[in-house]
Amino acid sequence: MRVLGIETSCDETGVALFDSEQGLLGHALHSQVALHAPYGGVVPELASRDHVRRTLPLVRAVLEQAGAAPARVAGGASTVAGDGPHSAATARGPSRAADRPSGPPAGTPPGA
Repeated sequence: MRVLGIETSCDETGVALFDSEQGLLGHALHSQVALHAPYGGVVPELASRDHVRRTLPLVRAVLEQAGAAPARVAGGASTVAGDGPHSAATARGPSRAADRPSGPPAGTPPGA
């Protein structure tokens, strides 16, 4: 079974595709360290907005890296808690879409 995992709990956006028989098929990570450096720490609103911008492009990159079609993903797993009100919610949409039997992650433009 293939599972798409999305992590957006703090200042990094991470995506991975795992297969129960083959192991890790692909992964990608975007760090927000440079974004938050001027403030001396994580700014939750900036973090959540950056997660929204980065999540779907990372999902696409991981699927391409793994040579996997979205329809071949059997389920999704996402962050369920975080340090900001929006961080966990950002990951839930695409990972719930992966739980559907077919179709690309939520928000994927037609033909992508």
